[in-house]
Amino acid sequence: MRFAADEERLGDLLRPPRSAEGYRAWAKEQATAISDGDCFPFMFAERRYHKCQARIFAHNEASLALQRRLGFIEEGRLRDHVFFAGRHHDLVMMGMLAEEFARLHSMSEM
Repeated sequence: MRFAADEERLGDLLRPPRSAEGYRAWAKEQATAISDGDCFPFMFAERRYHKCQARIFAHNEASLALQRRLGFIEEGRLRDHVFFAGRHHDLVMMGMLAEEFARLHSMSEM
């Protein structure tokens, strides 16, 4: 439930209210879903994505550093975009294009 609340704070998701039991049922469904080993259907080539985005709170230096190491580039900053813990926070928008991903990560590694 906390993860969903964090997503909603980012400002671009709005989901109908879900009960604690609803979250438990969803989590159980996700935990028992059939896995394809270590393969994930979210890579650029498999889904023909052109761009991947990440949104990080500006004060989260560790996450910002991780995204930069992965090859994401800061594309913008939404000032005072999210309100929580009694104050407004900036939200950093980061992105990576498919050709940038291909240059950094060999598709044979996937």
